[in-house]
Amino acid sequence: MPDLTPHEYDPILNLPAFPPPPGITPNYVNPPTQNVLAITVVVLCASVASVLFLIRVYSRLFCALRPKPEDYMCLAAFLAYIVCVYAISLMIRDVGFFIHQWNLHNRDVVVFIYNIYTFLTAYTVMMFFAKTAILVEWIRIFVADRERNAFFYAACVLIGFNVGMYGAGSIATGLACIPREKLWHPWVEGRCINRFILDSFTAFVNLAIDLGILLLPQKVIWKLQMSRKRKIGLSILFSVGIIACASAAGRAYYTVTLDFTGDITYEASPAFLFGLAEMTTVLMVFCIPSIPKAFEGSRLATLFTTSRRSPEKPPSTTANASQPPGSIETPETSRPSTHQKAHAHLYPQVDEESGRHFTI
Repeated sequence: MPDLTPHEYDPILNLPAFPPPPGITPNYVNPPTQNVLAITVVVLCASVASVLFLIRVYSRLFCALRPKPEDYMCLAAFLAYIVCVYAISLMIRDVGFFIHQWNLHNRDVVVFIYNIYTFLTAYTVMMFFAKTAILVEWIRIFVADRERNAFFYAACVLIGFNVGMYGAGSIATGLACIPREKLWHPWVEGRCINRFILDSFTAFVNLAIDLGILLLPQKVIWKLQMSRKRKIGLSILFSVGIIACASAAGRAYYTVTLDFTGDITYEASPAFLFGLAEMTTVLMVFCIPSIPKAFEGSRLATLFTTSRRSPEKPPSTTANASQPPGSIETPETSRPSTHQKAHAHLYPQVDEESGRHFTI
């Protein structure tokens, strides 16, 4: 069977892909789809991810001027994300989203399944790099001077789970069928692993990792020396992962309820949209903290900060005659603590309760 010529494949490819339910007449000419919904989700997700990624790049190249290893991981993750967007776009263009399989021929399903595995391969690569980058950066932000504390070990455990799961998942996806062609040509002789067990396991482990990333920084944030108002704001900033958890939960639900021998083109469609939303949110989690740095010193940011600044008395010229304007230091601000140094690469803040300067 694998040695058949393209001409000999034609009779198989032109067969109906799935028997219709009783009383349903297949529509091979203009079958109903929900492509408008799918296109809207893809355009919205791709636009948000691209804008935030470019802001991150700008903040690193033109503001921080020192890209870190996690920035290169983010680049690899974003390239894999583009492949996922491309695969979904081909599904929409060539087959359709939320289209019942009995309205298709085998050749249509071949295209759909081929793009499924393109998406899944790029998805595992994207999550491998993106979530690792998030955790590496959070160790840099929240762990002072390489301190081996609970946060450090918890982040390392999550990195290990993430690398192990997605590393093994990418290998398992590539070797799911032998020969590989059987992945999108089911009638080819060969053998395949149980995709339901593999996909269900990875979906729930993936959700657990997302929950871990969501909860990990919260305890540290609420121990920072800042006003309650700022703690709430910073907590919300690092809680964008709630959307990732919701998307991962939706993807897990549609994965475990998917019948791989049934109407797969219709039932698998929501899983891919939830997967794209999850990937977009993971990129948001990594990129959003760089937004203040990117816009620091901009006219808009200056207007915002000056409008909120309370009037201050000018410093005494006799007490500080030897110092240039703006260089006044106090014992509290002249010696930043170890915890403050750990946050020095993000934007400066002032503790409204104590007046001490620190950086986050």
